[in-house]
Amino acid sequence: MSSRDRVAKCRAKKKENPTKWQEHLEKDKLRKRAVRSYLHGDNKLLLLKREKDRERQRRCRLRKKNVNVEVSGSDLGSYKSPRTLGKAVKKVKALLPKSPSKKRAVFKRLMYENLGPEIVKNIFKTRKSGSRQLTEECKQSVIEFFNNDEISRQAPGKRDVKSVKDPLTGKRGLIQIRHMVMGIREAYEQFKSSHPDEKISKSKFYSLRPKHILPLSEMPHTVCVCIKHANFSFLIEPISKFHPAFPKTHNELLGSVCCDTESVTCMTNECENCIQKLETLLSSDVDMNKRLKWKEWKTVNNRPKLVENTTTLKRMVLTLNSQLAAFKTHTYIKRVQAQYFEKCKKSLTKNPKSAVMQVDFAENYSIIQQDEIQSAHWAHNQTTIFTCCIWHNDKVYSFAVISDDLKHSKNSVFAFMKAIIVKFKEVVPQVNKLIVFSDNCAGQFKSRYNVAIVCYAEKDFGVTLEWNFFASGHGKGAVDGVGGSVKRTVWREVQGRQCFVSTPYDFYETAKVKCKETVILFVPQAEVDSVATLLTKRWDNLIEIPKIQSMHHFQGYDDNYMLIGKTSVDLMLKVPIVEESLSDEPSSEEEDNPSSSMTLTKDHDRFYRFKDVYTDSEDSSKEEEENTTKPAPYTFDELKLDVYLVVSFTTGKKTLNFVAVTQGEVQPDREIEVMFMEPYGGKSTFKPNENDISFISCDQIVGILPKPDIITKGGRILYQFKNDVAL
Repeated sequence: MSSRDRVAKCRAKKKENPTKWQEHLEKDKLRKRAVRSYLHGDNKLLLLKREKDRERQRRCRLRKKNVNVEVSGSDLGSYKSPRTLGKAVKKVKALLPKSPSKKRAVFKRLMYENLGPEIVKNIFKTRKSGSRQLTEECKQSVIEFFNNDEISRQAPGKRDVKSVKDPLTGKRGLIQIRHMVMGIREAYEQFKSSHPDEKISKSKFYSLRPKHILPLSEMPHTVCVCIKHANFSFLIEPISKFHPAFPKTHNELLGSVCCDTESVTCMTNECENCIQKLETLLSSDVDMNKRLKWKEWKTVNNRPKLVENTTTLKRMVLTLNSQLAAFKTHTYIKRVQAQYFEKCKKSLTKNPKSAVMQVDFAENYSIIQQDEIQSAHWAHNQTTIFTCCIWHNDKVYSFAVISDDLKHSKNSVFAFMKAIIVKFKEVVPQVNKLIVFSDNCAGQFKSRYNVAIVCYAEKDFGVTLEWNFFASGHGKGAVDGVGGSVKRTVWREVQGRQCFVSTPYDFYETAKVKCKETVILFVPQAEVDSVATLLTKRWDNLIEIPKIQSMHHFQGYDDNYMLIGKTSVDLMLKVPIVEESLSDEPSSEEEDNPSSSMTLTKDHDRFYRFKDVYTDSEDSSKEEEENTTKPAPYTFDELKLDVYLVVSFTTGKKTLNFVAVTQGEVQPDREIEVMFMEPYGGKSTFKPNENDISFISCDQIVGILPKPDIITKGGRILYQFKNDVAL
């Protein structure tokens, strides 16, 4: 038995007797304390002990290493021991480059020269060829996606600005801040669904976010949130927290209950396959009597107020069910109008005589002095700012109308729009059509008086107008940044005591000099009053437009009729706007074409509604049946927007003719874009096919047809010629 074994045996016996073991520990403690005190008295002995401890630890680690890594004789090669091999490896490691990629390259070359290419190929797997770098088109798509009004919203305040360096010029400039309206995860999923071919990671997607677009977490207090979206989200949030399987956002909820969120039938509650009851999204064992808290915007004493409710889960689901149908329709209108807005802007390059115009009232500017007395704080004068952005080809024109008229009335809207259109026509005189967009505010824009502008625009402004409204609570855009930029520029001049602004005209003079990229106009109160005098007779004859608040598209037909649609892509209805068109006696044109006549009736609720009157002219004479509408010869100057044509296509030995309507003017390559029309119940009535739009050669045009009458039948817009078209 060795001394080590004897000491271990003695220690084991002492542990059996607690008293002796405790005495042993006390004695050992005193011995170690005496050794430490002795070593601290002599530095040489202390250094010598530390050196021995290091050597002992090194030998211990080496023993463990030799046990874990067994080196056979074949691995040693001509080396006699593992130690000599280790020394050689250590020398080689000291000479290798520090870079991992360079070190890998050295290993690969040495193994290739000594072991052969087959072994190297098995050890070093080759990477797939091709670059993983994102294309410039993909990066630009991400940046444009972040700037979309559905993803981020432009801040309207004069202080909402950020200094950003231009990557091309390297100079810094002030850009109006935008705030994301959704989380980065939701935005990334939406980008992947709209761009399925783009392969980009979530981290790279977020790194491409422009600096002036701030995340949702940095959004300040907002005052323009849609009440329908807010209340719907307030209901979803506590339910999803209590029941994690329930959708967490309104987009996820609509995706769960609708067959297709892009389908008109599903989003307008006409689909029978969509889920109608949200209880099906909850598991069967969930406690429906669980009481949850949720917030809601309510009107209390004619003022909006955010209140907190506490109800059962069952009651919350029933409330969601009651709001689901209206919310689906609201979301569909919001999406369609936003998409139509973007579509119109992108199509401007093909239509150089058209432009897109967005208008809005900015918050009134309070005329404040840098150094003012205390009592002046309660007596600030204000200035009206009417903002506008016009897109034409690849340029954007910004306008701001300054006025001392603070009413924001229908007279103001007409006067301000007239001033902007006249100024714009001086810069771009070839434009003959404006596609107008605005928010859905009934107090400022959406009234029978303002939408009637589209019927008289060609007389008043020299252009045709088409007025589109965004969904209620939506419609923020570039115009909000124009107002903030103008107010910020003037206020900085006032702060620096570089100007004196005490009236709206002083504000106009300062803004006109300092705002270089915005056209500043001034319309005084007197000019607004003179416009009201001229328009009184016209507006006195206007009648109510049925369900105007649910309509979002208005287009002029003539002085007495207007075309309206629920959205900008739906079929339009022809409705009268003046009292003269309500006569019960049919006009001569209606007698010749009874299917185009419309009668007005009143129901018990005193709301107007229109009924289309269709008659089959069975008693028509044989002479009228023999008469046909033939295409007339044309010149290139006659080929403009909304011209009806007969187009021929030759297939083999056959030549087929079709009716089409032009979508623009003749291109330099002698081609023109047309939308084809399909016969509807005969050869005199046609319906447009919006899915059949293409470019044709001018050589395919047989001739021009006269302008048809627009009629409605079964909720559809149809185009009827006086006689059958000769095809």
